[in-house]
Amino acid sequence: MNSTGNSSACDKQVSAFLVEYRKPETGRQFETLAALTRGRCEEILQSISTKGVVQYRAKKYDSLEKKLKDMTKDPSFRDWVTKEKDIYKHDEMGDLAGVRIGLYLPRDVVKVAKEIQKCFDMKHLFGTVTGGRGATEGRNLDLQKHGNGPWYSQDVDGTDEHWEHYGYKSWQMVVEWKKPLPKGVTSSRVEIQIGTVVSQAWAEVQHGIIYKRPDGITSTPTIKRMIDAINGLAITTEIMLKELERSLDVAKEEERRLRQNSEHLGQIPITTGSEFQEWFYAAYVAKMSPEMAKRWDADGVSAENLATFLTRSVYRGQRYSAKIPVYRGNDFKKLIEEKRLIRQINQCVHRKKCAVPSIQYYGPGADRDSLIAKCDIASLLLDILYELHLK
Repeated sequence: MNSTGNSSACDKQVSAFLVEYRKPETGRQFETLAALTRGRCEEILQSISTKGVVQYRAKKYDSLEKKLKDMTKDPSFRDWVTKEKDIYKHDEMGDLAGVRIGLYLPRDVVKVAKEIQKCFDMKHLFGTVTGGRGATEGRNLDLQKHGNGPWYSQDVDGTDEHWEHYGYKSWQMVVEWKKPLPKGVTSSRVEIQIGTVVSQAWAEVQHGIIYKRPDGITSTPTIKRMIDAINGLAITTEIMLKELERSLDVAKEEERRLRQNSEHLGQIPITTGSEFQEWFYAAYVAKMSPEMAKRWDADGVSAENLATFLTRSVYRGQRYSAKIPVYRGNDFKKLIEEKRLIRQINQCVHRKKCAVPSIQYYGPGADRDSLIAKCDIASLLLDILYELHLK
């Protein structure tokens, strides 16, 4: 008897809620709330230098009606409505105003979610949501089901469907505005979904074909397999984007290490050929394009000859009394920049016409246009220093 009473009370509450939601002014209120939240989320992305696409929407009446119809089949929901009276307070009603944030890089999901939680009050956390697909539990002992994928869902007709991939994944939460909203906006709760642009694009395509059924078409097994395969490509794209992010981190760390090494070697006297080679690579070669870098060479023998010239009183069997000043990496850089050596030699290399002894040509055949020109920078600097200090 009590169950019947609860059922009747629940139906009345749901009916009254739908009548109120159908009013134009109610729809405008949630539309305004969603738009304001979209703007705030865009400000958050800009403040943390993160690129993404922010969309918003107010839940359509037909969608809400269907959702409540399904929810009223759950006895626990009916009991909750009878007890609480206000359906709007239920966690599942947090999506009447919704915002979806699509990010270009998967790693940004965590960063943006943390910022959202700082800027809004958290009302309910759904966490990771995989778009209605669940993982198949237990071991399959039915040979006929051996070809089924590990993920399953139900279509609009209640038919079980099996998939090879998990579908759409996002981080979802219901938040509430901290600061006052404009007059007339009495609701302040919004559902925010955070995912990647790639996964959201796939989700839109899937929803539009399988659930909305354009022109009344029924999704065939082939269409569903194609959608599942595209989902796999989307997931693979996200994996590759994650690897790209890791590669960028490695490249940034290598750049930082090279910069520190260049700065360190730039401040100490160059006394060995290996020190010169290490400094020149960090200061110049590492910053060149691969095509240009292979044209520059700090030859080991020439680098040692350069170091010997700087640190000894005898060079190539010649004794000299002139005092050679200490040369640090920064001194070599100043010399290279003042004489515009990099630019001049690059032009010389491109023209394939140069009388500089430090440029040599390598490659098969005698045709100079087919050869690779390389400049021995240590030998070139040695000739310049010899002219500066001994002649």
